[in-house]
Amino acid sequence: MSEFHVHQYVQSSNGFGIAGRKKKQPNHFLLFSKELREHVPKGLKIRASQLNKFAGYLWKEKMTEEQRDIWKTRSQREQLTPEDKELTDHVRKNAARSCANRLSNCFFKEFVKTQSVLKNDCFLTDSLELNWSI
Repeated sequence: MSEFHVHQYVQSSNGFGIAGRKKKQPNHFLLFSKELREHVPKGLKIRASQLNKFAGYLWKEKMTEEQRDIWKTRSQREQLTPEDKELTDHVRKNAARSCANRLSNCFFKEFVKTQSVLKNDCFLTDSLELNWSI
């Protein structure tokens, strides 16, 4: 005697799916391995198991902690709703603008004279170009 399985398909905003199942949100490693798979040349014949092992090797052995943190941030962004993504983009743009405004009057000459800069006076970043004249 055979068993019958009944699945109820429901239409959602992102297509059809089985009722009661939620799509698992990808973590940072899964996001990295997915992008790695997308960038494999079309003519290269490589099995999925080999590619997964290679992704694990890159993740554990070759990537720095900072690079992994970048992927973690990307995966957290993927889990946001479109409204939240729009809000975080707006906040980031305004924060960058206000940070640049605070830094516009910071000079290396001031730092040399006082030998210290208060925490609230300016915030330094790698990409910032300051007036280095003495």
